[in-house]
Amino acid sequence: TQAADDSLGSAERNAIQSELKALATQIDLEVTQSTWNSKSIFGTGNSTTGAASSVQFKFQIGAGASSTNDVLKFDLLAKDNVSFDDSNTNYKADGLRVSVATAGRAVTSSASAQALMSNIDTAIADVSEGLSYIGAVVNRLTYQETSLTVARTNTEAARSRIEDADMAYEQLQSTKLQILQQTASAMLAQANAGPQSILQLFG
Repeated sequence: TQAADDSLGSAERNAIQSELKALATQIDLEVTQSTWNSKSIFGTGNSTTGAASSVQFKFQIGAGASSTNDVLKFDLLAKDNVSFDDSNTNYKADGLRVSVATAGRAVTSSASAQALMSNIDTAIADVSEGLSYIGAVVNRLTYQETSLTVARTNTEAARSRIEDADMAYEQLQSTKLQILQQTASAMLAQANAGPQSILQLFG
């Protein structure tokens, strides 16, 4: 904004341009150092495939080894329509479409400064759109996580009802069997006592 003021001379604009250059260098450094899980988030584009080899993630979505899809490749900042195809399904992700706001960042005149401001506004709008998309995806994943957690809890509860022992019922059955065993032993002892008494009469 300051560089667009016609009251500034070339020396002032050169100073502003030096500051912009330093800020752009810092932004590039932040982008280069942005990693997740030891993977570069933004990476560097490949001129042949449009994919960034350093931005590759492999997702296991099934229980078996054969359920592993090929590597998903995304380069959100460089391409408008990022896609991934395998033999089963087609995937697509919208790019952030961030313009290089500091391209042609010379501020030698009021018009060039205003053009640079327009590029920056476009970049901010694109980033805001990207953040909105990411937020929506995060919300979807959160809802899905909650749904899966509830399903897991219900499944474990059903499995518990099927497999786990009913301790009260099992204790009742154990007591019942003990009483029957003791009754049988008493009846057997009583049955053996009769012949013994008769034998004692002859003795």
